Amino acid sequence: MKKFVSLLTLIVFLFSCIPLQAAETEDDTYTLTLQDAIAKTLLNSPDLKKADVMVDTVKKNKSDTKDIYDDMKNKSNATGASIHRQLNTVNAILGSLPAEAVAEKASWQVTKQALATSLDSLNNLDESIEEIENVNDQLHDAYDDARVAREDAEKKVSFGVEKLYLSMLNLDDYIKLQEDNISFRYKMLDIEKVKQQNGLSTAVKVEKVAQEVMDEQQVLKNLRSTQSLLTYQMNRNIGRPWDAPLKLAPVGLEGVKTRDLEAGYESALDNALAIEQLKRTIKNKKDDFRKYKGNSTKTDKINIEMKDTELTLDTTEYNIKSTLEDLHNKLNVAQKVLADARSKLGTTEVEYDQTKTLYEQGMALPVHLTGSKLALGKAQLEYTKAKYDYYLAARELELAEKGIFLKKIKG
Repeated sequence: MKKFVSLLTLIVFLFSCIPLQAAETEDDTYTLTLQDAIAKTLLNSPDLKKADVMVDTVKKNKSDTKDIYDDMKNKSNATGASIHRQLNTVNAILGSLPAEAVAEKASWQVTKQALATSLDSLNNLDESIEEIENVNDQLHDAYDDARVAREDAEKKVSFGVEKLYLSMLNLDDYIKLQEDNISFRYKMLDIEKVKQQNGLSTAVKVEKVAQEVMDEQQVLKNLRSTQSLLTYQMNRNIGRPWDAPLKLAPVGLEGVKTRDLEAGYESALDNALAIEQLKRTIKNKKDDFRKYKGNSTKTDKINIEMKDTELTLDTTEYNIKSTLEDLHNKLNVAQKVLADARSKLGTTEVEYDQTKTLYEQGMALPVHLTGSKLALGKAQLEYTKAKYDYYLAARELELAEKGIFLKKIKG
């Protein structure tokens, strides 16, 4: 029994320095469903709130830049039109002056030159306005990216809630089984004491069984501490007091549709934000290359940057495919574990039925029936956990096929 809870015991040890309490009346206990847990977490998630701030910030910058661009463009157009009208007027005056009006012509020529200089300066300003337009385009892309990143973050948070919820359900089952296990150990201790009284055992053996009971009680204590930690995390997610009592409703997991590797890979490439950003960068570099064609200093630099981005794109695409392969393998392993757990459960059910029949016929002791029932409970628990693990592996693959990865894909 100690073996199947050893991992949870280790986790508890790592967090054992955190004191927790959670004691209330049964009537006050709040029952949470998985759907409510996801919905309320999405409303309270600090990560999503930060993502919302980022989206709003980029949106505001985009709006401000657009206003600046429109204002400067309108003023530039109006000023340019005014200068052209004045130039036309000056040219008309110059054309109407007689040849002998040398001084007056010289004066108007100065005015004409001043207007031409002003027009040149305005043309230089137009280049700056064009740069502002480029910034505005970049902010438009950044706003779209921020919205996509926010949607992706929401899906990641939802998956995290599912994982936490199922872990808590599984832990509840472990605790109930461990409580039954301790009751069984106490019965075994009583039997060992009776055997000692009848000369069929020794004080050393009794002490050994008593120590096993104490060890199992410590395991149960650790499991309950972990339960308190997970309850604290869930309560924090859904906006309740950290030590508020909490019950989880059972879940009915729906099937998750995943694709074969190639189809999933194509879907991931179509939906991954990182791929979209890299392809956009390459397109912009190509536009810049055409724009500055003839300027070797700029085009050489652009060409180097474009090749570097293309290499990053190739690496990112490769890493996405490798990740999908790993997730397919993970799903296949989970499927095998599930099949083995199902088979083991079937065998344990048969063994329990046989033991129960022997007990009813007076050919087996109550302790044998209790032990067989414990084995059945353990097999049922392992089968349930295998179902949860298979579901979560399928969900993670499903997210990856949508271009959403729980771990960052490096380029």
